[in-house]
Amino acid sequence: MRGLPYAPFYTGDWLKSRARIEMSHLERCVYLDLLFQVWEWGGAIPSDHAKLAKLAMVELAELEKAWPAVSPYFSTHPDQPKMLTNLKMLELIQKQADTSQKRSTAGRNGGLAKRVANGVAKRKQSESESESESESEGDVTSEEHICASVDARVSDSPFSSKPERKTSPSSEEIIAEQRFSAWWKIYWRKVGRAAALKAFCKHVKTEELFNAIMAATEQQTTEMLSREERHRPHAATWLNGERWLDESYALNDIPTGWEGNEE
Repeated sequence: MRGLPYAPFYTGDWLKSRARIEMSHLERCVYLDLLFQVWEWGGAIPSDHAKLAKLAMVELAELEKAWPAVSPYFSTHPDQPKMLTNLKMLELIQKQADTSQKRSTAGRNGGLAKRVANGVAKRKQSESESESESESEGDVTSEEHICASVDARVSDSPFSSKPERKTSPSSEEIIAEQRFSAWWKIYWRKVGRAAALKAFCKHVKTEELFNAIMAATEQQTTEMLSREERHRPHAATWLNGERWLDESYALNDIPTGWEGNEE
């Protein structure tokens, strides 16, 4: 998981640290750059020296010169034998990930409880309208009905030409909206929500597929956040292109952004 935009770097500890006191200027630059790369890339960086040199933005010969002093502060990643990590930074990343997951779960549960409460309050009032509407839409499939209802409630524009639905959400609608909201929270480019919702309802029809899309989105987060936002695909484009089937990003392949300005 990618870390926060800032790392918990304690200046007092750094100023009196052995690393700062004993390292040369070159060694300190390489050490700090690689330490922050561990944070930026979710806890693991390549062990290959040519790739480490690119991450530290130094020549390979400079990395080799600095490496004897820098290497004691990095070790093999416990879950990725071909990658390096800094154990203290990895511990901080894992704590941040646990905190983020707890907040996300609490937010989803709170939102679901609020929607259910609103649905109960409105159900009695809207019962007759719901029955009439169901008869007029008898040719609409159950999944299409769910998506249309969710779409009406979370549309990007408050001036939609579609008539406002007065029916309270069914349990299927709540599940559909909960899944989309959970996925939208972790997607990397929050534009075109209405189009994204339609694409989501079109493709995500089972719990298994929802889990697969969530896992693929999380696996591709590091790569996508390394790009400028304008070069990340819109959510609808990503879904319609079935991009969750793409191979996950491998950190031992350095992003092209490190090699120049080509996208």
